[in-house]
Amino acid sequence: QELMIQLFNEHTARVVRDIPKDDLLIFEVRDGWEPLCKFLDLPIPDEPFPNVNDTQHFRRSLDNTLYTATAIVGVATGVVVAGAVYLFRRT
Repeated sequence: QELMIQLFNEHTARVVRDIPKDDLLIFEVRDGWEPLCKFLDLPIPDEPFPNVNDTQHFRRSLDNTLYTATAIVGVATGVVVAGAVYLFRRT
């Protein structure tokens, strides 16, 4: 976790350093529509800013991602093992 935070902070510092100030918005979701719309030069919508990235949504999304990654690793491992068996039997 500490490594991921460090990498995130380093990436953010590079972005802030390399992108011209007028082309960059450091956006905090909790600030809602106003800074985003001002940056994009768009009118502020009459509807509330969507908040679908709550803890429950994040955990569900993470669970789905981990499940998918595990399935992919399982299939890839099976393909490698099957290929090795095929090559071993062929020789």
